[in-house]
Amino acid sequence: MNDYIQSMRRLIGQETLITVGCGAIIEDEHGRILLQRRKDQNLS
Repeated sequence: MNDYIQSMRRLIGQETLITVGCGAIIEDEHGRILLQRRKDQNLS
């Protein structure tokens, strides 16, 4: 959980917290897609 959400949770507890997100698929001219490795998921 990032710092912003942790701070908000301390303030509002378990009340509903609405956040914004987005997603995209980036594809090159050969149909290959760009993948992103997230550092916050602890995946190897």
